[in-house]
Amino acid sequence: MAHHLGTFIIGLMVFSNLSMSGSFAEASSSDPQEVCAQAVRNFGKGLTHNSPIFKKCFSFAEKNQKAKPQLYVTLKTDKVDLLVVGFQNILFIKNKNDLALIAGEMSQLKIIQSIAISPDGSRIAVLNKSSDAGAAPQTSLLQFMSTNNGNVAPTYIISQAELSNATSLQYSQDGEKFVLSLLKTNSSLQSEYSIISYSSFTDSRSPLKNKKPESLLLLSPDQLALQKPIAVLLVQNFLITLDPLSVTAFDLNSKKINKLWQIQTDDSRLKNLKDFNSLRYGKEKDILQVYDSSGAFAPLKI
Repeated sequence: MAHHLGTFIIGLMVFSNLSMSGSFAEASSSDPQEVCAQAVRNFGKGLTHNSPIFKKCFSFAEKNQKAKPQLYVTLKTDKVDLLVVGFQNILFIKNKNDLALIAGEMSQLKIIQSIAISPDGSRIAVLNKSSDAGAAPQTSLLQFMSTNNGNVAPTYIISQAELSNATSLQYSQDGEKFVLSLLKTNSSLQSEYSIISYSSFTDSRSPLKNKKPESLLLLSPDQLALQKPIAVLLVQNFLITLDPLSVTAFDLNSKKINKLWQIQTDDSRLKNLKDFNSLRYGKEKDILQVYDSSGAFAPLKI
């Protein structure tokens, strides 16, 4: 690892000695993260998404973010082959062999905390934390098209105070909702998790009341029993959660939310997974797939 990092840094410093017309001014640090951050600051000032420095940054980000499921998301279907990597304030999008990125002032990206890809691969959602000096950090939910490239503005923005408590972000199976888990501390200083949703087609900037975002509580802290959700899947009116102890399905149809079934993570059907990372649903065969961080999965008939 040390050898590869050293090689990467040397490569970056070669680029840092180029003039602004060719790349960017001399970097003030040999830290890859700082060099990439400086590249973003110079985005549009002699640097474009095709500049070699960003390919170096992507290579570094791809290796270092792979173990972080909230910042390294893939979608592979018969029609889609996407890899999206969040790195500081850069959103890298690899579509098959084509590499694009979203960054810059118009994007509003500051500190990327979590990302999600819509089931059809057309949209990318980002939990973004502001880092303005002297101001309290704020978290917003930004949505981009997966075909975007460069310094582009989000197509939708949700700015709500409760987003500062968000720990995860996913799309519903139909792509029409964002599903988020929230963390709060109760009066007994215990961690409490809840799950909420927003329409993915609402915008805090809209002058129309019916287009303003409004959250819907899906599961309360009591129903989650203090377990931290690793992944959440909303399929029609059914919510499936993955936590360190179990995979659980809830029926959201009735006023009193019912627990349909629960499978413990030490179940023999999940024994080949090295850890627990994400959930996916195969509509055609009614198969729930539980993934680990290596990309291996265990199928569960539901």
